Amino acid sequence: MHARIALGGRAHYGLLIGRQWVGIWPCKAGTRSCHLASSPSQPSLLILDGGTGRELKKIGAPFRQPEWSALALLEGPEYVTRVHRAYVMAGADIITTNSYAIVPFHLGEATFAARGAELAALSGRLARAVVDGEGENECTAAAVTGSSSSESPLSRPTAATTSTETKKKTKVLVAGSLPPICGSYRAEWFNPDFARPILSTLVGALHPYVDLWLAETLSCIDEARLAHEVVAKQERGSGGRRTTPLWLSFTLHDDNKVCLPEPSLRSGEAVAEAVRVATEELDAEAVLFNCSQPEVMGEAVTVASRVIGGGGRRGCVRIGVYANAFPPQGDNEAQANSSLLEIRRDLDPEGYLNKFAREWRVAGASVIGGCCGIGPEHIEALRR
Repeated sequence: MHARIALGGRAHYGLLIGRQWVGIWPCKAGTRSCHLASSPSQPSLLILDGGTGRELKKIGAPFRQPEWSALALLEGPEYVTRVHRAYVMAGADIITTNSYAIVPFHLGEATFAARGAELAALSGRLARAVVDGEGENECTAAAVTGSSSSESPLSRPTAATTSTETKKKTKVLVAGSLPPICGSYRAEWFNPDFARPILSTLVGALHPYVDLWLAETLSCIDEARLAHEVVAKQERGSGGRRTTPLWLSFTLHDDNKVCLPEPSLRSGEAVAEAVRVATEELDAEAVLFNCSQPEVMGEAVTVASRVIGGGGRRGCVRIGVYANAFPPQGDNEAQANSSLLEIRRDLDPEGYLNKFAREWRVAGASVIGGCCGIGPEHIEALRR
């Protein structure tokens, strides 16, 4: 069964499977459980949705440069609803607001100033309407008292499938996408003074509709610090401490022409340091890696598991992965959404699952989804 509770005046949802509560509280002394985790040692798997922009184009939504996925909000919001529904039907536990392209880079400064808050609020309402209207997602769970694994190829990678199963209902959650304001992949372009008011607009408009914040495609640690700052300020202004979980997702150096001594962000900063800052200084309840080639994700997950375990928070902080399907690109020439890049042929649903996602799960990931080029068919493969 799922339940609804109030924290800090806001409603949140959780899932009760057997005797295990899968809640959305932060890991604090005295709370009933860690954020979206069923046990300290092995959090249940959560399936995140896939990319939005390419899926909009695929189903015929208004789509062009420079607006990218934001054009559907301006000219065809019903297409955004269709994409959200497709991911829910595929089995996603979390859908992400279509707010990534609501930035001056895509809309232009004048349009963002005039309509940025309106469009961000619309992206939140569309996702929330799908979750509240038809967000009850049937998933299969083992009919064993205390079991918290849903029926997914990734949820129990070494256990035999039980023959006795029952249908469970889970509440699909809405993640508020907070994009890199100054440009994807380009840490050297980050300017906190420029980014702060834009990010504040997005957070203020999305806040009524989201269950968690997903600051994504972060190329440097300072982008994560700014996301934390703006989210904390918004929630203090709403009358209390931060109660909406903050998830921080970093994009990784994946230029195979340039070898670095350890897993790193696109800024060159070490993944280990990014994870430490995210969990120890910024109180992130999940650390993820996204919009990079799947080949570099496994080692980053291993590093994150080691850092989080060494800090005594294993099981209290989720680790997640949602890779893209782009061919290799140099860090200095790459920029997400600057053009419609070719998609790798080897990353079909079964390839994504069997070549990579299983490895991430074994390494410690408990949130797995997809980024650019990963669609509902991939999410269905992860879930079924």
